[in-house]
Amino acid sequence: MIANYEVGRIFIDYGSSADILFGEAYDQVQLGDVSLEKVNTSLYGFAGEVVHPRVMVSLPLTMGRGATRRTCLPKFLVVDLPSAYNVILGRPMLTTFQAVISTYHIKIMFPTPGE
Repeated sequence: MIANYEVGRIFIDYGSSADILFGEAYDQVQLGDVSLEKVNTSLYGFAGEVVHPRVMVSLPLTMGRGATRRTCLPKFLVVDLPSAYNVILGRPMLTTFQAVISTYHIKIMFPTPGE
């Protein structure tokens, strides 16, 4: 869940050095008062071209359910590109969540309060 909005089609890419929110998904989320930051950098190696992010935005990201739920506030780069996904979660988010990915089990595991 991102900013209290149920988001599907999330790709977890531990090869990505950024957390990406695609423009179409960003436009659908009702954000209200959020802090937008201008971005003066480009992304390289993204669909084989240089991509200039629209903005950077900090949005609450919640993973898990019930007692195993955890929320953090990652900074997403908003890019205007067509994609099969709404979000790419990369190494910054994985580090923040102290997450471990098991490709064999098709699971992402992370510590939650009380563990």
